Amino acid sequence: MKHRHEDHPTSIDRRTFVGASMAAVAGLLAPQAMAQQAFPSGPIKLILHTPPGGGNDAMARLFSLKMQESWGQPVVVENRTGGNGSIATQALIKSPADGHTMMVNMSALLSQLVVTERPGYKLSDLVPVSWICDIPIAIGVRSGLGVDSLKDLIALAKSSPGKLSYATAGPASSPNFVGELLKAETGTSIVHIPYRGDAPAVLDTVAGQVDIVLGALGTMSQYPDKIKVLATAGSGRFPTYPKVPTLTELGYPAVDMPGWAGLFAPVGTPPAVVQRWAAEIERLVKLPDVSRRMLEFGFLPVGQGPERFAAMMKDHLARFERVVAQGRIKVG
Repeated sequence: MKHRHEDHPTSIDRRTFVGASMAAVAGLLAPQAMAQQAFPSGPIKLILHTPPGGGNDAMARLFSLKMQESWGQPVVVENRTGGNGSIATQALIKSPADGHTMMVNMSALLSQLVVTERPGYKLSDLVPVSWICDIPIAIGVRSGLGVDSLKDLIALAKSSPGKLSYATAGPASSPNFVGELLKAETGTSIVHIPYRGDAPAVLDTVAGQVDIVLGALGTMSQYPDKIKVLATAGSGRFPTYPKVPTLTELGYPAVDMPGWAGLFAPVGTPPAVVQRWAAEIERLVKLPDVSRRMLEFGFLPVGQGPERFAAMMKDHLARFERVVAQGRIKVG
């Protein structure tokens, strides 16, 4: 794997990201002309990096309906797949910085910066607005594989090196990191097959094209007779799947990697508008019907604002960097 030179612009950007983010957050208190103007003043676009059909898409569309009710403006979800989120990110940073075009993206936005030489964006191009939810990564297998536990899966992989395959939502995604870390921890050889989102990865697992899928619980749960969930990442068992053990419980704490979804604006978006968005997301995730649906999708509602979101991203970026620097795995 090609490592990034220290003088690469994105490497510099990673070192300055948190300072820039905190400065943007501090600016929320500054007087702004936009604060006196009505917002929103026209249609809103939510750019999403995954295709229709998965949990991320369902959540974005649920949010769009709720925001249309509260803001009185059309809210359209635009699916911009490809590049494990980089296509969506590039579309956002080229958009007007007025709060009417926003993006929902995930932890791969950070991991791409660690493993990709030229991801096509810098973190300083973005304003972190809201930490929407955590997305614990699940490990599922096709029902015909004949395994009932993670222990069974590891034994099968060891007996058939290089013959099993696992699907994820894309290269260098958090599920990809989990898959490669599990291989390193268990001494197994399993082929990674990246897709453009959870939905197609799960569908090919259901169809028997791949053996294992790593991704959001909610997408897998749509096919209970076709996919068996063996374990999840995260600090505790998922509330709506209490019988599924965590990787830490099963003896693999080093395999746990963060998964989350967050809302971003292009740099230059007025701080008052950023604050309006953050408050709206916080309101939405607290609504009983929204939080219930999010749990069904496999998402843990969070709804934290810009400052907490920026701090969390700093921690997670450092973790991705540590894992790659150890040289134990190859993602992509």
